[in-house]
Amino acid sequence: MESIEPPDKDQPTLYRLEWGIILFLVIILGGMAIFLIGAPSRRFAVCDEAIKDTLKAPSTYRRIDGPDTHEIGTVDGTDHFMIAFDAQNSFGVPIRHRASCDVTDGKASVFVFQEGIFN
Repeated sequence: MESIEPPDKDQPTLYRLEWGIILFLVIILGGMAIFLIGAPSRRFAVCDEAIKDTLKAPSTYRRIDGPDTHEIGTVDGTDHFMIAFDAQNSFGVPIRHRASCDVTDGKASVFVFQEGIFN
Protein backbone atom coordinates (compact mmCIF):
# COMPACT_ATOMS: atom_id res chain seq x y z
CA MET A 1 0.00 0.00 0.00
CA GLU A 2 1.23 3.46 -0.87
CA SER A 3 1.28 6.14 1.77
CA ILE A 4 0.20 9.66 1.00
CA GLU A 5 2.54 12.30 2.28
CA PRO A 6 1.13 15.50 3.72
CA PRO A 7 1.87 18.69 1.75
CA ASP A 8 4.85 20.77 2.75
CA LYS A 9 3.65 23.38 5.27
CA ASP A 10 6.10 26.03 4.03
CA GLN A 11 4.74 25.93 0.47
CA PRO A 12 1.51 27.89 -0.12
CA THR A 13 -1.26 25.67 -1.33
CA LEU A 14 -4.05 26.53 -3.69
CA TYR A 15 -6.42 26.37 -0.73
CA ARG A 16 -4.53 29.10 1.13
CA LEU A 17 -4.29 31.22 -2.00
CA GLU A 18 -8.03 30.99 -2.61
CA TRP A 19 -8.82 32.05 0.95
CA GLY A 20 -6.34 34.92 0.67
CA ILE A 21 -8.08 36.18 -2.48
CA ILE A 22 -11.51 35.83 -0.88
CA LEU A 23 -10.39 37.72 2.23
CA PHE A 24 -8.87 40.48 0.10
CA LEU A 25 -12.10 40.89 -1.91
CA VAL A 26 -14.25 40.96 1.23
CA ILE A 27 -12.10 43.72 2.73
CA ILE A 28 -12.12 45.80 -0.47
CA LEU A 29 -15.85 45.39 -1.16
CA GLY A 30 -16.74 45.99 2.49
CA GLY A 31 -14.73 49.21 2.53
CA MET A 32 -16.40 50.41 -0.66
CA ALA A 33 -19.85 49.65 0.75
CA ILE A 34 -19.13 51.58 3.95
CA PHE A 35 -17.84 54.54 1.92
CA LEU A 36 -20.83 54.59 -0.44
CA ILE A 37 -23.38 54.24 2.35
CA GLY A 38 -21.84 57.16 4.22
CA ALA A 39 -21.44 59.40 1.16
CA PRO A 40 -25.02 60.74 1.02
CA SER A 41 -24.91 61.60 4.74
CA ARG A 42 -21.78 63.68 4.23
CA ARG A 43 -23.38 65.52 1.31
CA PHE A 44 -26.61 66.04 3.26
CA ALA A 45 -24.56 67.66 6.05
CA VAL A 46 -23.95 70.73 3.87
CA CYS A 47 -27.71 71.06 3.34
CA ASP A 48 -28.42 70.45 7.03
CA GLU A 49 -26.30 73.44 8.02
CA ALA A 50 -27.85 75.68 5.36
CA ILE A 51 -31.36 74.69 6.50
CA LYS A 52 -30.52 75.36 10.16
CA ASP A 53 -29.41 78.88 9.19
CA THR A 54 -32.99 79.61 8.01
CA LEU A 55 -34.80 78.36 11.14
CA LYS A 56 -36.08 80.24 14.19
CA ALA A 57 -35.02 77.33 16.45
CA PRO A 58 -32.12 75.58 14.68
CA SER A 59 -31.40 73.34 17.67
CA THR A 60 -34.78 71.62 17.13
CA TYR A 61 -33.90 70.56 13.56
CA ARG A 62 -34.28 66.81 12.97
CA ARG A 63 -33.90 65.41 9.46
CA ILE A 64 -36.35 62.65 8.55
CA ASP A 65 -34.47 59.84 6.80
CA GLY A 66 -36.82 58.00 4.48
CA PRO A 67 -38.43 58.27 1.05
CA ASP A 68 -39.04 62.03 1.43
CA THR A 69 -35.32 62.68 1.93
CA HIS A 70 -33.31 61.78 -1.13
CA GLU A 71 -30.87 62.91 -3.77
CA ILE A 72 -32.68 64.02 -6.90
CA GLY A 73 -29.61 64.05 -9.14
CA THR A 74 -26.74 66.10 -10.49
CA VAL A 75 -27.09 68.65 -13.29
CA ASP A 76 -24.18 70.77 -14.53
CA GLY A 77 -22.11 70.04 -11.41
CA THR A 78 -24.92 70.93 -8.98
CA ASP A 79 -26.28 68.23 -6.68
CA HIS A 80 -30.02 68.50 -6.01
CA PHE A 81 -31.61 67.13 -2.81
CA MET A 82 -35.09 67.02 -1.28
CA ILE A 83 -35.04 66.88 2.51
CA ALA A 84 -37.91 66.33 4.95
CA PHE A 85 -37.38 67.52 8.51
CA ASP A 86 -39.12 68.56 11.71
CA ALA A 87 -38.36 71.83 13.51
CA GLN A 88 -40.17 74.08 15.92
CA ASN A 89 -41.68 77.34 14.77
CA SER A 90 -41.44 80.61 16.73
CA PHE A 91 -44.28 79.42 19.02
CA GLY A 92 -42.42 76.22 19.92
CA VAL A 93 -44.74 73.98 17.90
CA PRO A 94 -42.97 71.22 15.94
CA ILE A 95 -43.79 71.47 12.24
CA ARG A 96 -42.95 69.09 9.39
CA HIS A 97 -41.05 70.90 6.64
CA ARG A 98 -39.43 70.09 3.35
CA ALA A 99 -36.49 71.76 1.75
CA SER A 100 -35.08 71.79 -1.73
CA CYS A 101 -31.30 72.02 -1.53
CA ASP A 102 -28.80 72.64 -4.31
CA VAL A 103 -25.09 72.10 -3.61
CA THR A 104 -22.45 73.59 -5.90
CA ASP A 105 -18.75 73.51 -4.99
CA GLY A 106 -19.58 72.61 -1.38
CA LYS A 107 -21.95 75.57 -0.91
CA ALA A 108 -25.68 75.03 -0.43
CA SER A 109 -28.69 77.11 -1.34
CA VAL A 110 -32.03 76.05 0.14
CA PHE A 111 -35.72 76.74 -0.25
CA VAL A 112 -37.71 75.69 2.84
CA PHE A 113 -41.46 75.20 2.89
CA GLN A 114 -43.98 73.72 5.30
CA GLU A 115 -45.58 70.36 4.64
CA GLY A 116 -48.85 70.69 2.73
CA ILE A 117 -48.30 74.20 1.39
CA PHE A 118 -46.75 73.35 -1.99
CA ASN A 119 -47.62 69.66 -2.37
